[in-house]
Amino acid sequence: FNEILKKKSMKLDHIAHRTFKNDLVSHTYIKKHSNFKLMNDRFRFTNHHVYAEWWDNIENKNIYNDSMDKRFYGKPKLFISTYKGVENDPNLINSNIDIDKIDFHIKNPDSIISYKLYREIWEKNQYLAWTLVHRNNINHVAIEVTDINFAFEKVSAILPINNPETPIQISEDKNLLQFTTKSSLKSVLFEEGPFNIPHNFIEFIERKNNRNGFSMKNADIIFNSTK
Repeated sequence: FNEILKKKSMKLDHIAHRTFKNDLVSHTYIKKHSNFKLMNDRFRFTNHHVYAEWWDNIENKNIYNDSMDKRFYGKPKLFISTYKGVENDPNLINSNIDIDKIDFHIKNPDSIISYKLYREIWEKNQYLAWTLVHRNNINHVAIEVTDINFAFEKVSAILPINNPETPIQISEDKNLLQFTTKSSLKSVLFEEGPFNIPHNFIEFIERKNNRNGFSMKNADIIFNSTK
């Protein structure tokens, strides 16, 4: 963030969290900021065994999370995605991963997971691996831009970009254009000691014709930004 934000502040489009079923991240936001309203039914992403919700900032209020950089400004929406559980995750079926141990760590967020188990999970479902370690911390923030191609030119000169062959994702209706940086790395303490693993990233988004919400096509690709 520092490389981009050192010159000016940037307008937030939305804040994204990854969660488990009982984390109640959206309820926490609503309790602190009554201006959020669920705008869509749940969207399902079978590749990651996840459903997602879009919460509109109906009163168009500024909000800030204590972990957010104050150089961001704007009245962001929320993109809350939730892992559906290990029982029916197709990524884990017929694998040798200890499902009970994963479930234990999901239900005990303060427990320290082994790096070996983390890597085994990451190979099967990187969304689950990320969420198991970072829980309901901010997964990414999205910066609103007026020209996605100009933004891509500037950002790609500073930071590595995901999907380099087709970096800009375009929604089915052509009104939502997005690209993301590669995830930053963070040192996390595992049973074996500290390891650097994917943490969070930045999304850049251009909305045309007052396009609200998100695109399932785009979001499914953006989920892979923490690989």
